[in-house]
Amino acid sequence: MSLLRGQGIATVLLRHCDWSPQRVKDEWRQRRDSFCRDVGLRWPSGASEPEVIHTKRNQFCCKKTCPHAVAVSKRVTSAGCSHYYCDVCWRGHIGAAVHGGAKKSLSLRCLNGSCRAAVLWALVDRVADGADKDKISRYMLRSPVDDSGGRMKWCPAGRSCGRAIEFPGGRDARGKDLVVVCRCSYRFCWSCGHRPHRALSCDMARLWVDTIESRRSKDEMQAAKASGAYRRWKDCHASLYKAAKEAEGLKSSSSALRSLAHQVRADVAEFRFVTKAYDGIMACRRLIRWVYVYEYYHQDRCQQLRDRRNKADDMIKRLEGKAMGYRARIAHATRQEYSTFKSEVIKLTGDARHMVEKLVEAAETA
Repeated sequence: MSLLRGQGIATVLLRHCDWSPQRVKDEWRQRRDSFCRDVGLRWPSGASEPEVIHTKRNQFCCKKTCPHAVAVSKRVTSAGCSHYYCDVCWRGHIGAAVHGGAKKSLSLRCLNGSCRAAVLWALVDRVADGADKDKISRYMLRSPVDDSGGRMKWCPAGRSCGRAIEFPGGRDARGKDLVVVCRCSYRFCWSCGHRPHRALSCDMARLWVDTIESRRSKDEMQAAKASGAYRRWKDCHASLYKAAKEAEGLKSSSSALRSLAHQVRADVAEFRFVTKAYDGIMACRRLIRWVYVYEYYHQDRCQQLRDRRNKADDMIKRLEGKAMGYRARIAHATRQEYSTFKSEVIKLTGDARHMVEKLVEAAETA
């Protein structure tokens, strides 16, 4: 039998193995019978495929408790096992699972509490209410990501993106700030889903976010403000937003760039150094803001780190001053003045990124 023969069978096998086809193949080769028992598939001796649904007449498991069994239909159905119930009972069973959420909906078992037979899509499709079928269908579409065992996640940007991201080493990333960049350009920590927070653990980053969003005590918020960490955090975000806005404006002002390039007798492509400078500013700001938080939570051992952070702050501000004033500096510049300015910005960009990277490494190993 092909392992992918039938949507219901494939879904049960893959979901049990975190949606890894290779794991399904390995389990199948090594222990087919016990594998089928684990997932709730019945595999009779000599059969070419599992039994997933049976229909009979006048063999009601529910006739003692269900007033609809005989009145509604003489047809009763099992999930491939020996327990037969009417459509009304199955419909109620499926509806209750849907009410319990995705996990219960996709792990449906026989109505008989002692039976582990899996209820597959063929049965759901035949007896469930339309609304319940729609919900289970949506759960099934999301399951390869939600039930991947940490190998796949949805982009935290939400509805504005909707992409799923696969990271094969993701299941071993708990508690570590592993930065992932989605195709929509949204950057996040794979472990916790927050924005990247190098130098801090996921728990400490979450504690800070809760504090500044006033989900914790007012005393903690006042302490953060008194230490200067909150002000530096806000200022850093303002600078980050300004750099992002300037960079976006740079991409959309091609005619102005061509005019400046013509004035200094340069090719427009040469102005990539300005774009790289903005990228450098944003990268530095994203990193150093978490160093401010690290200092706040480790005030007793941060004097040397604080001195290095002050120097990095100054370097970033110098880069911002140069890069964000590029139009005024170039507008009336000679070719030589333009070349000098370009060299200064390129050097500052490299120096700032290197200094901040070393600063974060020092915080990580402190």
